Amino acid sequence: MVIKEELEQIVDKQFSESSYGYRPNKSAHDAVQSCDKNCQQYDWVIDLDIKSFFDEIDHDLMMQALGYFTDKRYIHLYVRRWLECPVQEPDGSHQKRDKGTPQGGVISPLLANIFLHVVFDKWMEFYYPEIKFERYADDIVIHCKDFKPALRLLEAIKERFRKCKLRIKSGKSNIVYCKRSQKYHPPFKVEYVSFDFLGFTFRPRTVKGWLGRYHLGFTPAISRNSAKRMVKELYKKKIHRMVHLGLTDIASILEAKIRGWIHYYGKFRLSEMRYLFRSVNRRLVKWVINKYRRFRRKPKRFAYKWLRDFAKHYPNTFVHWQYKFLP
Repeated sequence: MVIKEELEQIVDKQFSESSYGYRPNKSAHDAVQSCDKNCQQYDWVIDLDIKSFFDEIDHDLMMQALGYFTDKRYIHLYVRRWLECPVQEPDGSHQKRDKGTPQGGVISPLLANIFLHVVFDKWMEFYYPEIKFERYADDIVIHCKDFKPALRLLEAIKERFRKCKLRIKSGKSNIVYCKRSQKYHPPFKVEYVSFDFLGFTFRPRTVKGWLGRYHLGFTPAISRNSAKRMVKELYKKKIHRMVHLGLTDIASILEAKIRGWIHYYGKFRLSEMRYLFRSVNRRLVKWVINKYRRFRRKPKRFAYKWLRDFAKHYPNTFVHWQYKFLP
């Protein structure tokens, strides 16, 4: 941590403005907001996904990238030791490493930023200074005006990564069309019209303009994969079986979790979280049926009505009820 903080003071001020991951005073929301703004100005996006990035970083190239920022011998000494530190297997044996950063190490995100700053950010700014992009660690989105330049740029990036011993995931790095209310559209059928970035899905959606008129925009909202992951996380808590507790107790258990979800994913189109909160309400209906015997042999709508009436009288019990996601 001491080396990390000292190194961060040296390198952070030299990082690109388009780099947002694991940096002070920058967040994932800043990256998504910048991506949203650029998607309104550019028609095409290159969605890049690097394969096993943290496990594939070449140690010699990493040390060369570090030398771009500092020549302090003790920093190079410790970083080299951390990179080459062997991995202990479950049987007690040790496996040497010649690539990859330490799993869970506090300095790993900073080393990743240093490596990609030299490999990608500076390369882009030197050869393609007019191109806008956002990078959050190894998650990269690049904006282009036309399809053919985007195709050529993608091939150039693949070649650049190949030289730096990185690989792009096949099938997960695509050229996406940002379909909006443009006057002209491509004369061919577009294969990809949406992409995911930091847990949000960018795709065509109806948006309200300045004068109250609706038009087609290309905007972010919580991705379906993120919502499904949170539904699974909710199911593991088995709140429908906590019949020994009251609703206020269950609300206390879920409060921090739901508030965190809304704080992150509700930043852009909060209404798109209704799929997630319908699942929360369904869990609560199951709790009602398990809690009160009188609902067990009745249709489920009676339990829904009971929960709806409770929410109407006590709308602040659950955090998502406060945002009008009522049962």
